[in-house]
Amino acid sequence: MIDVLLINPPGYRGRPRRGPYELATLAANLLAAGFRGELVDLQYETGEGRIAFPDGFMADITSLLKARPARVVLLTFRTTAGPWAHLIARECRRLYPEIALVAFAPRIEDRLRRFMRDDVTFDALCVSDPAETLLAAARAARTSGRRGLRYVPGLLVRTDEGLVETDATPIPEIWPRQIDSWISPDRSIAAIHVGRGCPDRCTFCAAHLGAGGQPRYQVPEEAARDAAIAFERLGSSAAGFVMLEAENLTSNPAWLDAFAAERRRLGVQFRWGAYGRIDHMDASMRRRLSDAGCCFLFIGIESGSANLQKVLGKHFDLSSVVPRITALHAAGIATQSSFIYGIPGETEDDLERTAHLMAEIAWAGGYVDWTPLRIEAGTTMERLTRDHKVTLMTNHELYVDLVKAGYDPRSVHPDIGYRMYGLDLPMLGSSVMASVSAWRTLLMQLPITTYVLAVGLALPVFQRLRQDAPSMEVSDLRRWAEIMVTEVALRALPFVQELAEYETGAAANKAKRYNLDLVYPDLRRDPRRIAIAFDFPWWSPQSSIAPETTDA
Repeated sequence: MIDVLLINPPGYRGRPRRGPYELATLAANLLAAGFRGELVDLQYETGEGRIAFPDGFMADITSLLKARPARVVLLTFRTTAGPWAHLIARECRRLYPEIALVAFAPRIEDRLRRFMRDDVTFDALCVSDPAETLLAAARAARTSGRRGLRYVPGLLVRTDEGLVETDATPIPEIWPRQIDSWISPDRSIAAIHVGRGCPDRCTFCAAHLGAGGQPRYQVPEEAARDAAIAFERLGSSAAGFVMLEAENLTSNPAWLDAFAAERRRLGVQFRWGAYGRIDHMDASMRRRLSDAGCCFLFIGIESGSANLQKVLGKHFDLSSVVPRITALHAAGIATQSSFIYGIPGETEDDLERTAHLMAEIAWAGGYVDWTPLRIEAGTTMERLTRDHKVTLMTNHELYVDLVKAGYDPRSVHPDIGYRMYGLDLPMLGSSVMASVSAWRTLLMQLPITTYVLAVGLALPVFQRLRQDAPSMEVSDLRRWAEIMVTEVALRALPFVQELAEYETGAAANKAKRYNLDLVYPDLRRDPRRIAIAFDFPWWSPQSSIAPETTDA
């Protein structure tokens, strides 16, 4: 029998976008302490097609659980994976009534506390350092089964008297030493957990709550050694970078300096990525990151509206965003910028401003994403929106997948299905939801065409999307491109069509007088060159993006 079975539930269809790095470390901790632990990454298993999803998912889960009886099962609750974690837990309980079921909900512990008051499936919730807590739970389960959880420090435990929080193990100022790393199936990226918590207080974010209230980090010298080992494990052929998982690593420049010094001392050249803030990205931070081997940053921009930035608790100058991102790219650091819609007080003009900023970032070479606001338990945003109604988003991926699997999303407890809910705002209808989805795909797959239409030719592209997107198939990029160019002047039509053909691959096999792959980087650096490359001297962009030369 397995001592501890660690399960990472699937959150969406397809291959994993990020891995269960914390569970990989917990599994290694168990093995090092002499316990038999096994990690099952169901996101990977479903992405590879070895486990059906969403249709037939629970039948395959039953077979998996029967083949892996365990004393303790630890299930993670990750954003959209909550309902699936609950379904798996209920099946565990049905198959093994005496099993010890523990929930692990990093960053959303408050939400799980509420859920466990109404639902009796789980025996306990990790509310302190998971490494020590899990080892203690494994020891207790060997001798006393689920009843032994009552004496494990760092748990919220279900007892005859109700939910009782055991004496928590002190949360260390230093994050526990990394024992193992998560490696992506294609060996292109690794992840190690180097910290938790955030010193900033964005109104919508839960990173500073629960066990993250006191920011703490792994010793930087140890993190550098662990990252070097993880990068080596990737192999030279497909190696991308090692993600240093912490909510906001650029808030700690002293840590970064010590990390970089150890990397230099070791004489290794591994590449790495992290999460950071755009207001940290002045010339000094840019040099610090580049010199230390950083090649990727995830940055939360959230909105193109100055008013909404205040609502979200952001305090940076929006005019600095594109120049700073462009400068990061010039320094060899790729970026992904996240944006939010469905914010209290958001107007159609705010949506247009955000869409425009996203187009400029995509043109500058950055990846962008746009997702609905999620109300995290215990945050300032939850208090600000207490009197707002919420609505179940029937076109949300989680909602659709649950229906396909034969479950009624309305029966899911809202504290674990909260990703399906958005604020019931007057402007947030199905048309806007569909147009946001269309805009995201356009900027990911047609950045040149979208930029030229929205910025260069100043067409109301997003406004047109709101009219047409609900009737379009999400995968039909060619159709989108055709719809976008219908408002282009006749003299510009061949130009925009040619751009769209290149980006959709429609003209891949045709002989051309130039190679767009060669001129694309130059066009991004200076949009004015589009007129020369495509022999349309009449065209000039509304704005020109150039690398940042000075920093405020």
